[in-house]
Amino acid sequence: MHGGIHDWEGPEAQLGANISIYVETLHCNLDKFGSEADNPFYDLVFNCTRTNEGVQWAEFAYLPNENGNPELITNAAFVGRFYFDNKPQVSATAKLPEGHLDYYTVFCRVGNGVKTSEWRVGALSVRDTGVANFLGFATYGFSNDPSDGPHVTGTPTPFFPVLEVDVPPDAGEYRYYRRVNNGPRTLIGQGATSNATTIIEADEQAYIANGGTICYYYQFLDFNGNPGPMTLIDCIDITRTMDLPVPVLNPLESTGTETASPGFEASWFCAPQGIERFEVAVHKDGGSPVTASFSPELRDIEGLGITNFTDVVLEGVTTNLSFMTYMTGRVGANFGLPENPEFLINGSVELGPEYILMVRAVGPNGERGRWSEARRFVWTPAPLAGPDVPWPTRPLPPVEDPFDSRIKARFMLPYSSDLPGDRYQGIYTSGRVGIRIGEIDNKSIGDIAPGKGIFLYTSSTPESLLYTDDDGQTVFPCVLYRYQISSPLYPQVSGDVAQVSVLMENIAYGQNDPANPGKTTLYDPFIRVTHRSQDAVWGIYLVDTHPVMLGANYQYLLVRFGENGEPETIYDAGTVSIPE
Repeated sequence: MHGGIHDWEGPEAQLGANISIYVETLHCNLDKFGSEADNPFYDLVFNCTRTNEGVQWAEFAYLPNENGNPELITNAAFVGRFYFDNKPQVSATAKLPEGHLDYYTVFCRVGNGVKTSEWRVGALSVRDTGVANFLGFATYGFSNDPSDGPHVTGTPTPFFPVLEVDVPPDAGEYRYYRRVNNGPRTLIGQGATSNATTIIEADEQAYIANGGTICYYYQFLDFNGNPGPMTLIDCIDITRTMDLPVPVLNPLESTGTETASPGFEASWFCAPQGIERFEVAVHKDGGSPVTASFSPELRDIEGLGITNFTDVVLEGVTTNLSFMTYMTGRVGANFGLPENPEFLINGSVELGPEYILMVRAVGPNGERGRWSEARRFVWTPAPLAGPDVPWPTRPLPPVEDPFDSRIKARFMLPYSSDLPGDRYQGIYTSGRVGIRIGEIDNKSIGDIAPGKGIFLYTSSTPESLLYTDDDGQTVFPCVLYRYQISSPLYPQVSGDVAQVSVLMENIAYGQNDPANPGKTTLYDPFIRVTHRSQDAVWGIYLVDTHPVMLGANYQYLLVRFGENGEPETIYDAGTVSIPE
């Protein structure tokens, strides 16, 4: 009889290791002084330009002398903290009184919510220039302790990890697995163990566009096919390559009574992947401080009580208001549930004053997304609860083609992108999916700049530029939805439908601005005006502000609502393939 008794146990696991990618240091350097032409009123002008997204805000201060001593910061006049908000530069002006001195010491430092740079100091003459230009940037560190066992090597941006594992003598096959966030483990490499060390390289930029955590595992099989243990090598935080999503903030609701803890409830929807925390900005009528007991879910991460002045759009009018800034806990750990896109905070308020609240996402390295819609709130008694009458289930309307064939989803890339696809003017950051809902001729396009609105040389309202059906009705009021469909990279998908826009009833805009006579300025964060170089007109797009995965396919649905608030029509807005 030929044969023998085989060992039913697979090869043993090897020793593990540590790896992390992080913002190591922050710097704010004095770049140069501006010219006298940049400062016609002889004030102090501060500019800070960032070279990467590891820097999220800049602070400025000044002192009337020319010593240039950083220790004098304790006596300096604080100008304020200014967030970049997807812009490359922030600026501030300190108005000087009549009869002011000529020489000043200027200060600048930068931060990101985790780290803060040292103060950078310079001395300048207001009469000569009065303009200080600073440069803020972050350096990334890469920490790895391979020890004697499995480890990962690579560079942080772009990230190409190389996995190395020592092979035990009884192993005949190796397998490598990857898990993105809390998803399933996916096989990314396997082969015969012909060498003493197995090596595999993977391009993570193609798998986790919106940032997050990737964990690597390995497993050995012996020559008889018996598997060894599935062993974790390590987990790595990857910086996002797409913009952070914009939270969809619901109207605030009153809680409590006039005599028993009047308060509020604020809820929002936001895909949690790649988000570390949420930042909440609160304005109270009259600019009076918001107390530390405002909400138990919010906490002091960057210095509670810091006041920031921010431009907000309220009823189509841009207003500069002071906000107190708060942070939530870590998403999925002590705030919200893992992989759950719904978030909620409660808090206490005073009777009488009006509050304004906004929310934005914060990434692992402190990078900020765009602010949500600003919501006004004045405490009023909650309506009395009536009888619980079950609402009858009504069927949804069937999906149909849009009334205009130009209403279609497109993946729009900036000119600076390395991905294959169409380039669109005015897309300044990562690619975006947009649904074309209207258009405007080339002669009516003015300035398009991030954070400054979109200027149109027309006195028409934005709604008059949208496509209409035979009854003269636009797609508004509507909500944009999407679900993932199978692709070569993601053959198995859940098909869950996600809401990716607020209820769009109109477009936020402003007119009759003395600084821009004869113009219409669009302020709506869910609207883009852009085109390709070969297009004869500019398209008006309703954008999906939530993250997408490179290599994925998405189906978009545009749901239009009737006067009764019920879904009236569901339009097939088309499919989009995100390039790898």
